Amino acid sequence: MLAGRSCVVALSGGPDSAALAWLANRFCDSARAVHVDHAQAASGALAVAAGRVATQIGMALQTVKVDVPSGPSFEQQARTVRYAALEAELQTGELLVTGHTADDNAETFLLNAARGTGMTGLGGIPIERGRVLRPMLDVSREVVRAFVAEMGLDAIDDPTNLDLTYARNRIRHEVMPRLGSPLTIARAARLASLDDEVLDAQAETVPIRVGTGRVAIPTAPLRTLPGPVANRVIRRGLRRVNPPYPGTSQMVDAIWSVVRRVTPRVELGQGVVSYLSEGCVVLETGGFDPPSPVSLSTPVTSFGDWTLAVVEQPDPPPAFPLGPGFAAFADPPELLVRVSVPGDRVPLRNGGHKEVADVFAEARIARERRRTWPVVAADELVWWVPGVRRGWLGWGHPSSGRYLVSNILQEG
Repeated sequence: MLAGRSCVVALSGGPDSAALAWLANRFCDSARAVHVDHAQAASGALAVAAGRVATQIGMALQTVKVDVPSGPSFEQQARTVRYAALEAELQTGELLVTGHTADDNAETFLLNAARGTGMTGLGGIPIERGRVLRPMLDVSREVVRAFVAEMGLDAIDDPTNLDLTYARNRIRHEVMPRLGSPLTIARAARLASLDDEVLDAQAETVPIRVGTGRVAIPTAPLRTLPGPVANRVIRRGLRRVNPPYPGTSQMVDAIWSVVRRVTPRVELGQGVVSYLSEGCVVLETGGFDPPSPVSLSTPVTSFGDWTLAVVEQPDPPPAFPLGPGFAAFADPPELLVRVSVPGDRVPLRNGGHKEVADVFAEARIARERRRTWPVVAADELVWWVPGVRRGWLGWGHPSSGRYLVSNILQEG
């Protein structure tokens, strides 16, 4: 697995990562190590051990310090910031390699089973996902420790691995010794992961639309797919909107309540909400600002996740487009693309106006979507709500000598 690869080793200072560092240094085309300092009681000793191991095998080592935010699970929070820090250090073409063993995989299998997980959880730790590779998952911790001793690598055990307040440590020290070889449990996890891969491949055929802090999943296929596949589509969306984790079964059930119109909107936790919009169930995170206003200009105008094609020409188009996704304006003033604000009005043919909020409501655009939906406007007069409605402005006359023609290339 390592041959011909360019690798960054997650070197904790423990025996497992020390063995992996030796192997990567021997077999990879290029290899270097990164140590993540979590600023905990044992972090100093682990950093020293990582430095000793790197020196022993002649591998470059970089140390990255992180702050672990508070949360219900320190282990989970530490894992999140650790992987984020490690993957941030990857350069083009590099893989992140970690020292997980068959014992780790067996522990994960049992831990997930105790939580009532589905097939994905029973699949344990993936050998490869994205840019992360775990080449020692088929090797027992006992064999790895013997190898470290034989090579004389000066690694140490993390003392927190003895703390029985953590569920994983209770499984490691109290359950696993009673079950025999971890390889048989790891094999069960591997078989489950192979089945899971087939279901995941089916879920990947469902297109989802990904924007800034937002994922839209079409509800029609969700209602027709087998349940295990549909659930994976939802988890895929959760992973994209709040990477890298695919949420909990409670989150999936809550999203189904939206899909089935039991409730119009649910809060999923971690700042994620779900609601229906335009034939899709939307997963969205808060905490991001709407795009700043930009001028409607040629040849392309980008606004957040939206892209509008714009052409300026002296002659009118052969037919003035009336569809909501395509608009032409004669002799327009400077037009800005921005989000709507209170007071925005769309001029009507009869000389009246309609509030943009009412235009969105008539088009059944969810309130959450309106925060980032563009309008093309001059002051408070909205000439065009892309994909929704064109205002009764700029229709042209014989003396018009400048036309802007625009259409939606990409909808956010």
